[in-house]
Amino acid sequence: MVGGLTMDGDWNTTGTGRELASADIRPGAARPGTFSCNTDGTTFTRLGPDCPMGNDRRFFTGHRFALFNHVTRALGGSVRVTGFEPSAL
Repeated sequence: MVGGLTMDGDWNTTGTGRELASADIRPGAARPGTFSCNTDGTTFTRLGPDCPMGNDRRFFTGHRFALFNHVTRALGGSVRVTGFEPSAL
C-alpha cells in the first residue's frame, strides 16, 4: 500500500509517495489476512479474527476487501457496518 501519492490538476502523477504496508503474495500455504478500520487516518482497530487467505493456485487470485465512505458534499457523517463474513464460493 502506498501513501502520499500526489497528482496535479490534470490528474498527472507528480509524486509516487512512499510504501506504507506490504504483503508476501508468493504462492504457498494460506497466510492470515486481517481486517481493520480507522476513523482518524492514523489509528487502526482490528475487526474480528484472522482470515486464511490462500494463494496456492497457478494464478494470482488478488483477494481484496474494502468498505469506503466517500465524502460527496462536506466532511462528517458516518457509515455503520453491522457485519462482514467472508466465505468460500
